[in-house]
Amino acid sequence: MILKIFSFENDIDFSKNHINVLQIQNKKLFAKMVSSFNNMCKGLSVECDEVITLLEQDEIVDFTKNVLFVVDFLNFDFNQRRIQTVLYQYIDKIIKLEPEILSNINNLQDSIHIEFMSIMEEFPFEILCKKDSSILDILKMYGIRIKANVDEKIIEKLFKLVELVQCLDLAKLIILVNVKQYLDSDEIVEFYKYCVYNNVKLLVLERGSEVSPLERERILFVDENFDEFFIQ
Repeated sequence: MILKIFSFENDIDFSKNHINVLQIQNKKLFAKMVSSFNNMCKGLSVECDEVITLLEQDEIVDFTKNVLFVVDFLNFDFNQRRIQTVLYQYIDKIIKLEPEILSNINNLQDSIHIEFMSIMEEFPFEILCKKDSSILDILKMYGIRIKANVDEKIIEKLFKLVELVQCLDLAKLIILVNVKQYLDSDEIVEFYKYCVYNNVKLLVLERGSEVSPLERERILFVDENFDEFFIQ
């Protein structure tokens, strides 16, 4: 998988077992890149945005469906619509592969329908009742959600995010903005190892001066004069 930014000379390659960091020194360019990635993930088109393309085997990857863009680590919603939709679809697929479980659910639905109908016979007017609900309807009815933990540390949230992406095939790429402002070097390296172990592709977008790479990092550095070079 390769990320191409139209105004950049270099592409960012995700085919190796390293973590890609895009380190931008110029504040305005950094803000523009953050805005561009954010808009692409939301499916927005803004004229002043950078032209960015993500390719997998020469096919263009849809940012809205395949890239998870995270800026606010403290308030990240693990039950946002996109994640819940994928979670429900995943559970639905598992149940449909288990005939006994699916049969039990259908039998329970039949029993509930019979009970409802017996109650509604008491009314002097006709009441309609949907007999069969889909698995997705039932999951929504029971409010199936990912458990939130208010005491969770940022590093724990990030590990959970990787687990979700890996388990649910939630995204082809995670983009984290300024994550190094929240974690120390040991935590970052540990997080990198976890991403590589789970085969989760990660782009770290940071603002600042040239730095020495941490373990597993490959940094594309863009200086104040917009010159680019790799540090690894």
